[in-house]
Amino acid sequence: MVGPPAMMQPMDVFNTIAPVFLIIALGAILRRIGFFSADLTRGIIRVAYWVGMPALLFLKISSATRVDGASLQVFAVVMIATAVAMLVAFLSGLIFRIPGVQTASITHVSMRGNQIFIGLAVIFYAFSNANNGSYLAKVETVAVVALAPIVVVYNVLGVIILLAGQHKLSMSAVRKVLLGIVTNPLIISCTAGICVMLAGWKLPLAAGRTLGVAGQVALPLALLGIGGTLAGTKIRGHLGYSTLAALIKTAVCPVVGFAAIHMLGLTGPEAGVAMILCSTPTAISSFILADQLTDDATLTAGGVVLSTLFSVVSLSIAVSYAVRMI
Repeated sequence: MVGPPAMMQPMDVFNTIAPVFLIIALGAILRRIGFFSADLTRGIIRVAYWVGMPALLFLKISSATRVDGASLQVFAVVMIATAVAMLVAFLSGLIFRIPGVQTASITHVSMRGNQIFIGLAVIFYAFSNANNGSYLAKVETVAVVALAPIVVVYNVLGVIILLAGQHKLSMSAVRKVLLGIVTNPLIISCTAGICVMLAGWKLPLAAGRTLGVAGQVALPLALLGIGGTLAGTKIRGHLGYSTLAALIKTAVCPVVGFAAIHMLGLTGPEAGVAMILCSTPTAISSFILADQLTDDATLTAGGVVLSTLFSVVSLSIAVSYAVRMI
């Protein structure tokens, strides 16, 4: 099997990371100059979230020939990094005597990565130099299958953490968590894709091409929407707490992920996928959820913005590591 070169030069890393953040920057610029309105930005995110990304995930998973234990190992690495980041955030709250509500927000920012929109984009670019189509398809499949349970865990933990910080856990909150899981388009598309793959069904050509076109617009739209959202996000207030949360997300998570990779004996492209997923910034959905469940989402907003900036470094290191693991 022919894969990417074993070593990646600094310019190769730049060429992998730059397109992702330049498109985000373009979205921010378009929002700042008024080309994107707040409503249009929300619409772009909704199209990417409800149409483009589900189409991409379903197509990639359903067209896979098989799935081995690699996706489970990648999932385990991300969960170990997530658990340690949450512990560090909680202990930081105790050490620095941060109020419970803010500690919950810091924990939420620290654990919820933007693996769907930014993580997948970086993975696709990082392994796009592969000379073998089946090799790239395998990497993509490992990533998207691992993300299905990650999405479930993030949604459940996010609601629990924010409500627990305000002492508002109740049966209605549990129902809200369950409803969020069964109606999440990313979870639905991943589950449907796995069912089609296991059944051995082959999509009709027209359906496959339609999903392919819809999936191709998912990442560009998502990145533009992220940029537009960040440009319209106010981060004043709790800036110190936001910085702490962002550093935990983009520094602690990758370091723990690296240790977990070696602890579990994960090698090859799967190790690279896990490293990239652990190095992503905080997801935009963290701010959306915090805005719905808390009275003040500025700490979360600041964490999203700052972690996105910090992730330029963490993702650059992760990409270099990913290619060396081939």
